[in-house]
Amino acid sequence: MVSFPLCLVCSLLQSGGLGVAAEHLTRNLRSHSVSKWLTMEIAFFDEEANSSGELTQFLGESVTLIQALSGEKLGQLLQLSFTLVVGLSLMFALGDWAVSLVVLGALPLMGVAMTLQVTLVAGGKVGDAKTEGAGRRAAASRSAGALISEVVLGIRTVASFTAEHKLFADYSAIVQSASRQAMCRNWAIAFVTGFAKGLIIMIFGAIFEFGMWRVRTSDAALPGAPEASSDPDECAGSLDLSGSDAVFIPLMVMFLMAASVGGSASQATDASKASAAAAAYFKRVDRPSLLDPTSDEGETLLSVTGAIEVVDVVFAYPTRPDFTICHGYSLSIGAGQTVALCGPSGSGKSTLVALLERFYDPQGGAITLDGVDIRTLNLRWLRSQLGLVGQEPVLFEGTVAENIGYGKEGASQD
Repeated sequence: MVSFPLCLVCSLLQSGGLGVAAEHLTRNLRSHSVSKWLTMEIAFFDEEANSSGELTQFLGESVTLIQALSGEKLGQLLQLSFTLVVGLSLMFALGDWAVSLVVLGALPLMGVAMTLQVTLVAGGKVGDAKTEGAGRRAAASRSAGALISEVVLGIRTVASFTAEHKLFADYSAIVQSASRQAMCRNWAIAFVTGFAKGLIIMIFGAIFEFGMWRVRTSDAALPGAPEASSDPDECAGSLDLSGSDAVFIPLMVMFLMAASVGGSASQATDASKASAAAAAYFKRVDRPSLLDPTSDEGETLLSVTGAIEVVDVVFAYPTRPDFTICHGYSLSIGAGQTVALCGPSGSGKSTLVALLERFYDPQGGAITLDGVDIRTLNLRWLRSQLGLVGQEPVLFEGTVAENIGYGKEGASQD
């Protein structure tokens, strides 16, 4: 009767309390991630590892995996630890010492078998070490997600170029590559799983046979055991069960502990993936922003006339530092003047606008607004003075007026 309320309370604490804590953790991690990314410079999002598909997948899947380091899964690991401690204590306190020692010696072998299986199922990770195969699978998955995201966002451009077949072929090639890798991995999992389970069954059989030998042997000196005869039939007929209990207790404890360890295999898998997800999380959020739009640093001008000077600007995109776009650009735009920049694709027209918005900073030269270097101005204030409509504008959900309001606070309907 005591075990029922005890199990009820423990289950409520494990599934209820720890589960709620895990959900709060996931919510806070996602909020912190988005808050951090909104402060990052544009070059951060130009990196392949930080594409829209990558970040979306990270928020949807990787952050959720971190729950395995806390919450209900942590309770299950604590439950496993308690089971092992209590089981070993009962085994040596009530069971036959020889069988208990054999079971204790077999536990590391069973642990190795479980570890082999769990390591492979976890994606080829041992601790924080990531194998080449796991890296290729993850890269293929990220590439496929990033390609789909880009196609959906630029579907009008895809349609205008009639590039549907080519992009579908590219996506199919990525998916097929990931599929081949998964097939090889599944065969490896099947072999290791069969080996691990076979080894565990052999260990069970060997320990069970040893226990039976202890029961049959007259010199076993089991607690409460009678004098045993060398005749197996006579021994079987006069066996005192109070003596055999000491042998069967370690065997039953071993079965229960094996069931508990086997049930925790998925938790070990989640913990391995959670460690990798946590490392990826801190790698992203601990990176400092080179151009933080929320910073209060920098000066503001009391009035702006709009005179722009571009002086000997040299610039190459961070993702292609060896390919210089601007080779000493110079340009003067007077206040109130309308200027059109003309040139072939890749000549630096959009790049110049991006530099004016301080999406990037030039490697050489300077850009001034009313004679003041824009790098000395407060970034948020500077961007609030500029209006930009891109070549392929992306609107947020809502009306056009609401989208305009995002960039110009207090804008009227006129």
